[in-house]
Amino acid sequence: LKYKLYREHAELRMEYGNSLLEGNPDPNTIKEASNQFLLALSYFLHEKCYCLSMECLKKLSLISLQQEQEKTNILHLEKSKVIELMETNDFPIAITLAVSYDLDNEEIWAKVLFEQYIVKENNKFLEDFQYFRPITSNLCICMVDEYKLRTENENIKKHQERPRHHLCCFKRD
Repeated sequence: LKYKLYREHAELRMEYGNSLLEGNPDPNTIKEASNQFLLALSYFLHEKCYCLSMECLKKLSLISLQQEQEKTNILHLEKSKVIELMETNDFPIAITLAVSYDLDNEEIWAKVLFEQYIVKENNKFLEDFQYFRPITSNLCICMVDEYKLRTENENIKKHQERPRHHLCCFKRD
């Protein structure tokens, strides 16, 4: 019975936190939502509800980013906007967005890596990514597909040699 009460209490806190984040909340409301998710997280962890704990952590990560990036809306984003933010920000923000919005897959990372590493020549982004996950053959294939798509749709002749060279290097790893 205690387990059920803790879990239900945690679910209510999580639901209340979500309701506070609806629309365009002010900083005080965001702070209150953060407190609700922290309480829910502690109850879920106490009861070993790890899946629900992860959902709380995802929301807390987004709240933290929102508080840090006051001028940019981080909450309630569409997939295309999340990818755009991943392509324009540093790796810690990109990984937080990817995990929080369930976009942590090789297809998305191929697009982001292509933009960050090939187009913008951001070597630090690739280095940080490699600490997070290895460069797989599937990721390279997705990057090649992204390269083909971009060369058909855009004029990126300036970057033609860079993808060829680096994708060949990835294949060797």
